[in-house]
Amino acid sequence: MIFSSPIALAGISSTMSVSYTGDTFQNVSGGVRRGNEYLDLLDITLNTDVELSKTWTLTAAVQGLYSNGNSISEELAGDIHILSNLDGGGAFTKLGQATVQLTSTAGSVLVGLYDINAEFDVLESANLFINSAHGIGNDIALTGENGPSIYPFYSFGVRAKFNIHNNQSIKVAILDAAPGSETSLNTPQPEFNSDEGFFTIAEYAYELQRSKLLLGVWQYSKDVETNNRQTKNMGAYARFEHQFNDQRTQAFVRIGYANEKANLHDWFIGTGISYTDPFNINENDIAGFAIAYVQRGERDDAERALTQPHETSFELTYLKNINEYFYLQPNVQYIENAGFENRHALALGVRLQVTF
Repeated sequence: MIFSSPIALAGISSTMSVSYTGDTFQNVSGGVRRGNEYLDLLDITLNTDVELSKTWTLTAAVQGLYSNGNSISEELAGDIHILSNLDGGGAFTKLGQATVQLTSTAGSVLVGLYDINAEFDVLESANLFINSAHGIGNDIALTGENGPSIYPFYSFGVRAKFNIHNNQSIKVAILDAAPGSETSLNTPQPEFNSDEGFFTIAEYAYELQRSKLLLGVWQYSKDVETNNRQTKNMGAYARFEHQFNDQRTQAFVRIGYANEKANLHDWFIGTGISYTDPFNINENDIAGFAIAYVQRGERDDAERALTQPHETSFELTYLKNINEYFYLQPNVQYIENAGFENRHALALGVRLQVTF
């Protein structure tokens, strides 16, 4: 349920959304061990829009997050991809994103604690899938001291978006390179720290009626020391999605690269396909299948020699909408070379989400 309280005289309107998502998975074969885990995420977000003129709007957004901290990947599957995108590495009750954005017809500027994956490296067709690899690619997500500024660790930054034409845009963001706190999962870091350096990402988007193309590049300002030499930590990605003529089938593909000398992972490839209302029961039901592949980098030559060269995950899922507030999503995932080790993992689970 979304609460709205417009104040017409001042041109102000506010909305609050509350969602609770839970994943329960059982690892039935391979991985670290057999067993089951339940992890969850409570997300409360307040948005306030101030209409400054017919062409300018100021938006303030504040997000609160809670998670019980359980981990399917760490405790059961042992995978690198991170089997559930709710997995935040531990329990927390914390401030999530907190941003102020100024928007016009030409573009927008945003400042604050910011999740780059809210706008960068994201396609609608891939959002169906539970595995984290189909959110932001692992070639970006698994870099840096604590990853870039993505869930659940956000850093202070600035993002600018420029609308070139109706169907083209460019986004650029610069953020503190080490999001979150070294001592607490609950503590945000609302400042730039020059000692930690900066993370910069830029993305070009081209959209047609049924297709969308994303091209992105990123880089950390601080070099990485690996095998007694300094190297740049940078990469690039391309992402494409298309809706077929039946208007029920969507497919996406993504390829990304991170400097193999600076990271434990370099090449990433992901692809998936989804089909709406496969049983002609509910137009909001979706079935999908996706694959994600990540290749071992060269940052640690000694460890690389003892591990498998890649990890590949396969995901089959079905999102069943019960009503406008509640859905269930059965899910099956198989991971080959889980954790870059000579082992597999087979996990069966279901996601539930309630939105108020």
